[in-house]
Amino acid sequence: MRIERILWSSLILVLLLAALGCNKKEEAAPEPAVRVENAQAGVAIADLSTDFTVADNSGPSVELVPTGEGATGKVSILAGEPETGGINLVAAIKQHKAEVLERPGGEYKGQTELVGPLGTTYASRGRYTGEDGGTVEEIIVYMVHPLGDRTLQAIYRYPAGEDTKERMDALIFGVVGELVPLDPPPAEGG
Repeated sequence: MRIERILWSSLILVLLLAALGCNKKEEAAPEPAVRVENAQAGVAIADLSTDFTVADNSGPSVELVPTGEGATGKVSILAGEPETGGINLVAAIKQHKAEVLERPGGEYKGQTELVGPLGTTYASRGRYTGEDGGTVEEIIVYMVHPLGDRTLQAIYRYPAGEDTKERMDALIFGVVGELVPLDPPPAEGG
């Protein structure tokens, strides 16, 4: 009788452990890195954040849209034209400020100096009234292109709300922080 109870107890324990093992959730494999390259812009987004998806990757720009329920807005990564005499990011910030203030309802919110993988960068932010009458928030991050002869911009436009910090973080850490030069750089005219 005692041996029978031990066998039944052991069998129940084995079945219980097997059931627990079958119900154990498998650990999710990490999401593979999403690399977005643009040969004409001469840069890549090494690992695009899941906060964004690629809407268009043609010509010298990459267009991203935010993901998630109710997500709005658009991010554009643009490479400027080659310049002679050096790149002046401070002048670009001043020009952005003037452009924001010239728009209907224009309100300049300031700029911040950042240091990223492409060196010193500046984030400039403003709000204005869009064509539909709603308030648009615009964040532009200005960088020197890895080739050193032009600017590189990440422009985020979206309906203004109370989520500026979250949007700024997503842009800075999910996109700008992942920008890397293509290796080797594109050939002239390519």
